[in-house]
Amino acid sequence: MIKIRDRFIIVSLVGILLVQAGKSYAEDAAKEEANELAKKVADKMKKTQEEEKWESQEYYKLGVSYFKDKRFLDALREFEKANEIEPDNKKILGYLKKTKAIVENEADRYFSNGIKLYKKKKLDDARREFEKVPAESSKYQEGQQYIAKVNADKETARLEAEAREVKEKKDAEEKEREELLKKGKEAYKRNDYKEAVEAFTTLSSRYPQDEEIQEWRKLSQSGLDRLGEKESAKKEKEKTEKEGELTLLKKEAHEKAMMLEVEKKYLPPVRGEAGAIVTPETRGEDERTRQIKLMKEKLSEIKVPEVNFNNVDIREVIRTLAKMTGVNIFIDEVEMNRLSSGLPPTPAPAAAIPAGPFPGGPPGAEVAPVSAPPAAGVSSLNVTIKTYSEMPLLNLLEYALNSTGLAYRVEPSYIFISTPEKIKVQEQTTISYKLKYGVTKRRLVAPITPETLIGGTGTP
Repeated sequence: MIKIRDRFIIVSLVGILLVQAGKSYAEDAAKEEANELAKKVADKMKKTQEEEKWESQEYYKLGVSYFKDKRFLDALREFEKANEIEPDNKKILGYLKKTKAIVENEADRYFSNGIKLYKKKKLDDARREFEKVPAESSKYQEGQQYIAKVNADKETARLEAEAREVKEKKDAEEKEREELLKKGKEAYKRNDYKEAVEAFTTLSSRYPQDEEIQEWRKLSQSGLDRLGEKESAKKEKEKTEKEGELTLLKKEAHEKAMMLEVEKKYLPPVRGEAGAIVTPETRGEDERTRQIKLMKEKLSEIKVPEVNFNNVDIREVIRTLAKMTGVNIFIDEVEMNRLSSGLPPTPAPAAAIPAGPFPGGPPGAEVAPVSAPPAAGVSSLNVTIKTYSEMPLLNLLEYALNSTGLAYRVEPSYIFISTPEKIKVQEQTTISYKLKYGVTKRRLVAPITPETLIGGTGTP
């Protein structure tokens, strides 16, 4: 702000310069024009002392108003404006000093609070206090320095937090890596190659460049492959042994049959004894019985998951069960067609052997007559079955067949479905007996001679 005395000096100098310029210009042009120009410039720059004093008083009054409202910083700025115009005005100087002291005290308080908060690492609160320090106070520059320190500390804290987060993430990944690596190694040591492969495969996807993990994964996979080969070899061996056992049984049966034939040629016949004839047919029947037993054992292990058949033809039910279990199940279509057409089932043939004692058989042996039971027609071949959990195949089959009046028979490699009459007839077994020829038992007796009678002790 330009003071009053300075304005007078400036106006005078400008006037002198313009007059001189006017003289020079008059020499080139016209003196009147130069004087006119100098007057216009002087009038424009001129300001009376009364006008400036009035302006100073306006600043002063506004400052007093701010002071009363305790807006000390605004008051200080108004008093400084008034002081620039009237530097010797005592009222203005008094208010200016008093206001400066108050503003300085407030600045000291803000600055002190900022220092305390800064020491407590409350950086955001400290910065807000330093920002309250006014530019008119002596603490302003120092406050700005602390603001810069707060910003630097916050940036350092941010970088440290990021570094700490990265380190924690890396440590967690390393810990997880070590745990998975340990788990995989332990599984490998106890020959649990499947679990080991899973652990090392997970690690391999996360750390594809880790040579140790890749090596362990290869070892585990190799162990799993070896285990699979061993299992396959074991199953193949068991299969071969079963086939060999079956072959051996057949061989033994054949050898026994040959030995019996040889013995029959040299052993004398014994009267009244009867025994079962051992022929290739009976040997085959024994083997078939054993195979049927094995088939039943296998079928007892087969489970059928829950099913829901609602008024479905029994033939469709049987086909569905065969597909679900992989078991060969054959249906007697002739009997099925008869039953579905409303015809009675095929009657069983009459007994070939009459009832009574077995001719030439052992005491008490009898043959029951085989007669055809009355034909019982089947009203419907449709069944409704619903299960809620897995169930053995044979149990489910029995239930389905009983509800339709049918029956089944287990063969060495399949299950046969037909009417009970036909199943019963085909299950009959004929046992043949052979009768051994009788022999005469003789007792050797010494001849009676006179010497015997003379030397004997008994009565002749």
